[in-house]
Parts: sequence; C-alpha cells; structure tokens
Amino acid sequence: MTSWTLTDKQLWEFDCKGFIIVSNLLELDLAKEITNVARGFEQPHYSQISCLLDKHPIFSKVIFHPAVDDISRQFFGDYRIKTSVLVINPTKEKRKGGIEWPSWHQDADHGTHSYYQTGWPCPLFQLRFFIALSDVEFVEHGGLALYPGSHRSKLSWPFSRKSVPTGSEIPTLKQGDCLIMHQATLHTTLPNESERDRLNIQVLTTPLWIRSNEAETVSEEVLNAFSEEHKKRIITPKW
Repeated sequence: MTSWTLTDKQLWEFDCKGFIIVSNLLELDLAKEITNVARGFEQPHYSQISCLLDKHPIFSKVIFHPAVDDISRQFFGDYRIKTSVLVINPTKEKRKGGIEWPSWHQDADHGTHSYYQTGWPCPLFQLRFFIALSDVEFVEHGGLALYPGSHRSKLSWPFSRKSVPTGSEIPTLKQGDCLIMHQATLHTTLPNESERDRLNIQVLTTPLWIRSNEAETVSEEVLNAFSEEHKKRIITPKW
C-alpha cells in the first residue's frame, strides 16, 4: 500500500514557497478515465464547475483518493473536504470573453477581515490540490503562475495584477500530477493559447475548526452510497 506522506524536504519547500508539485498523484489510467468524463462538461468559456460528487461517480475516485487523505491528515490531523471543482480553460479558438489574464489573487479570503487581520503568520486553513487532467508543458497551455513565498508576506501586491513579474514560477505538469498550494499563495491562471483545452480538478481540504459558506453539496442518494468514513469527510453547508 502506497503512503503519500510528504518528506521533510517537501514540507520545507511547501513552507518556504507556499506550494509543491507531487508527480503521478493519479494513476495514469484513472487520470485518463476521469478526463474522458470531464470533457463532457467543456464550455466555450473559462468555467469552474463545483460540487463534483453529485456530477458523476468517477469524481469520488479523486476526491477520496488516498493521496488527498494522507497529505491532508499530515497537515491537519482530522480534516474535512470543503469542496471540489472542475476547472476548464478552453483554447483561444473556443474562448468567448468573460475573463482577463493575468489576475493575481489569493484563495479563500472572502470574509469580513483579510488573512492578515486575523492572524500572522497567515495560518494554513485550506489545502488546495490542483490535479492536472491535461499536460501543462508550456506557458501557452494556460496553467498557473505562482509567486513563491507570497503566503508569508504582509506587503500588498507590488506589481501590476495584469503582468507576470520576474520571480514568478509557472510549473509544468503531466496528466495526473498535482500542485498542492497554501490558500494565501498569490497565483493566477494564464490564458490558454494552445490547441487543446486545459482541465484540472481541485480538491479543497480544511481542518475541523473551519466554517465556510462554501460546501460540497451532495444529494441524499449519492451520500448514502458512501462509506461512513467518506460521509464524515464532507462539510455540510450548515454550521
């Protein structure tokens, strides 16, 4: 049985940069199977489709994947799955407006007070697993740009939010690879200038003490088919 526990080196890199890459998190056959289903949700515009457990049974294989479980436990101990998202970044030929790139931002900072008004250093209260369903080998493939160490900075973003400044990293990913990110790491999606859509699945996990107005909504029929272990991982919309 494979253990996905991160090494001391990986934890150090995550702490310094605010993100790491884990290769081959999804087995290639499973990644291809999920990708085939995901293509049925493609849109002619950039889109994010949330709450995947209700969309197709195949998505449970990534949301409850042992790697997501092992790594989330390593950071949080007991944890909950906040939500899941299928991200579709279509080719330039298909794309019909609706978004500008770059647009640098942090995730999960939607409350009354910003991260830095509630605690410092910014606590890790959300792990974001970006699991590639298509290869991202070049900038034009429409992947992510991230600014290393930005999760530890109190400074406001000193560059134009419509540029990719020196010092940014644009990771390359193969189908099945995963980028794991601290929620406060500054990042942006880049425009897809290639001839193929770029797809990924995001799984968001949190410690038990987090409350959010975003949650993985699941029908009773789907929920009842899960094991008790998987049922308790789901955050309900109610406090």
